Amino acid sequence: MEQIKIEIQNKNKEYRVFIGASATELIEKFIKENHKGKKIVIITDDNIKNICKNSIVKSLKSMNPYLIS
Repeated sequence: MEQIKIEIQNKNKEYRVFIGASATELIEKFIKENHKGKKIVIITDDNIKNICKNSIVKSLKSMNPYLIS
């Protein structure tokens, strides 16, 4: 599956949204390059959280992510 990156801008901030298979790898690389040492929140729906929670937490463990669904 293709990976998609969407940039959303408002007055104060820019947000990036990653969509696609293996997006965890893309997210991990992006966070390490741009937000090392900051708090991380992953927002997803219940279905994806139930399927991918363990792999997300494992791959981003050093960043102590908080998952919201």
